[in-house]
Amino acid sequence: MSIKQFFFTTALTFFSISLSAHSFTVVLDRGSQEDTTITQEAFSCVQTIQRALQDAFPQARIILSCTSQEAITPLQVASFSNRIKADLHISFNFFTAKEVLQNIRIYTCLAPVGMQKKSNDLALIPVEKAYEQHAQESKTFRQKFFTAAKNAGSIPVFEPQELPLKALKTITAPSFLLEVGIGKSKEWKAYFPQLFEGLKEVIIVAMENA
Repeated sequence: MSIKQFFFTTALTFFSISLSAHSFTVVLDRGSQEDTTITQEAFSCVQTIQRALQDAFPQARIILSCTSQEAITPLQVASFSNRIKADLHISFNFFTAKEVLQNIRIYTCLAPVGMQKKSNDLALIPVEKAYEQHAQESKTFRQKFFTAAKNAGSIPVFEPQELPLKALKTITAPSFLLEVGIGKSKEWKAYFPQLFEGLKEVIIVAMENA
């Protein structure tokens, strides 16, 4: 066995052990952006939120879906989140425009009538319906975020809505998406207090119910 193979095998073993001793896990996904500038803004924002939440919840694991600015697909993100058995999944959608009115929008994946009941046998559930397993929890958590974020600052926070979101359909954990508009460099910092307070409240409630 080469030295490279040895270290790779050791890393996999360590990762498997760390997963077996499962602690409450939150995945933060910065989303997919085609523009390099907005990708950098999104990564900086989500990374800052991750560090702040990790300080607030040292007993939990706050993990980024991607630790670089390279493009990844929603399916790759879902595969990662599902594989590590995340307890909560938060996606972000950062966008830019010449004139952006600051606001925060919250979305959960549209749940059809007669949605799949919760089951431990995920093998029988179509991948595009994975989100239905925790649709009710997702709605509860998005509402908790809405209330906490709205009360934490002056940036408008819109009432949560449901959309057929490709980014969330294949996620098995309770999940919702936050949409944030960026008009200029580092404008994400203005959103930070409300995003942080909203997510902090959600994690508190989610951990109590875990």
